[in-house]
Amino acid sequence: MHIQGGSPPVSSDAEAGARCYYNEKIVEFRQHLNSFVDEQGVPELHALRTATRRLEAALRARSDIASARACRRYQRKVKRLFRRSSLLRDGDVITAKLKKLGVKKNSDLLRVLRQTRKAELPGLLNRARKLQELKLPQTDIQGEANLRQPIAKHVQRFLDLRPAVVASEEMIEEVHEMRKDAKKLFYLLEQDEKLGSLRQLIGLKMFQRLTGEIHDADVAMAFLKRQSGSVEVADLLETLACERHLLYRKLVGLLQDEEWTQLQDLLSDSP
Repeated sequence: MHIQGGSPPVSSDAEAGARCYYNEKIVEFRQHLNSFVDEQGVPELHALRTATRRLEAALRARSDIASARACRRYQRKVKRLFRRSSLLRDGDVITAKLKKLGVKKNSDLLRVLRQTRKAELPGLLNRARKLQELKLPQTDIQGEANLRQPIAKHVQRFLDLRPAVVASEEMIEEVHEMRKDAKKLFYLLEQDEKLGSLRQLIGLKMFQRLTGEIHDADVAMAFLKRQSGSVEVADLLETLACERHLLYRKLVGLLQDEEWTQLQDLLSDSP
């Protein structure tokens, strides 16, 4: 058996590994989808979004799966669900951040966030339940996963954004884009332990956590800026601005580590 494009033969073990990984991720997604529909809580939504990203990574590495009609249809609905969940997830993040800063439960700020969640939840649940009704797409997998090309894409984007993010604290969108690339890269590398080193995976995970905290501060500040200019809001904005500045300094220190240049090694074998 050969991969399309004249690649050398692959072992049955490699094919079985690819098949198991894809099947595992799509089953995990369905499990987390069911949990969210049942519970509708903050951890269930977060787990569902993570499972969505892992399923997307599995699909990106499998052009034979991604091209199947049933799989394309299913994935389009998964992506719509993910996009629809973003506002709800941001609200959950902001709520947790404000509570951590000591905002009281009866605060007008938290009331607005509760009302937004209540308004957004029915539409998201409707999409989730429709997705539950669909059968999981079944696809016969032929050959190994094509990980090199998508890995190279996200490595290059990550490294291209690195100088700008290190140079200026104002690069909010660039930090967010780097974070998305780091997540996608991590989920691709974890599919084959031979591709990325443990040090690289740990570094990417540290980067994700730090930029996740920066993103939480950014979405909370954006929300507060849309509220009335009370003393409480002004104080919270000042506190969050200081917190973000400290997180950014940590990020610069992390990105200045020369070991990040070793990501270039992942480009050497790319097509």
